[in-house]
Amino acid sequence: MAKNDICASQEQHSLSEAHAVHSGAIVRIAFSGDGQRVATASVDHTARAIRVPLCKYHGEGTDFIGHNSGVLHVSWSHDSRKLLTGSSDCSARLWSVGKSDPMIEFVDINGTKPLGAHAPFRSEIRGARFLHMDRFILLSCASKLYLYKYRLAGEEHKGNDIQRLRQTNNNYKLVHTYATDGQSITHFSNINSFISNIALCGVSNRDIEVSPAVGDCEKFWAELRTSRAVKGTRFGGK
Repeated sequence: MAKNDICASQEQHSLSEAHAVHSGAIVRIAFSGDGQRVATASVDHTARAIRVPLCKYHGEGTDFIGHNSGVLHVSWSHDSRKLLTGSSDCSARLWSVGKSDPMIEFVDINGTKPLGAHAPFRSEIRGARFLHMDRFILLSCASKLYLYKYRLAGEEHKGNDIQRLRQTNNNYKLVHTYATDGQSITHFSNINSFISNIALCGVSNRDIEVSPAVGDCEKFWAELRTSRAVKGTRFGGK
């Protein structure tokens, strides 16, 4: 496609000022796996899931409201039905695509029902991703990765009505914590489209650290020295 054709297409499919996606800067954007929506994260404290093509739906979608500060990260589940957001308000949230209220708020490091004292996150949540085809959730905060198992009310016992009715609350539980050697994880990536135990972390000390996210908790890592702090990492795919 020629450059002029691209510019003409952008103008044709752009939104008017009356249909602006956010009132503040957009810092993350991600296509859903089924290609039907685009998720956005903004400094205006919100995230959105917008239907595409934009020229047809004119910015129609779902607003995810609840964070008290800028949303730094947004990612899709493998089934394109759920979203994760991480924010500078020191929390993460799990959302259903069609609902504006969060299903789970990740505010305590240890989980919904911690065994010990309340331990809130002390720094912004820079990354939030699904793992193992949506079975787990990974969050990055400061220099650590936090691995969580989560349960949604009624979802685990779909074939058993009695058990499904007994489970009334969504919850999450800390499975493991992984510490990196830098002051902060600037970005991390993992595979969620099939079962993989690997998380790839870009760290502020100019290293890339590779750690097993599920399974053997003995951390192994490979350092790739770079000229400056890593700001983005991504697994390639066909």
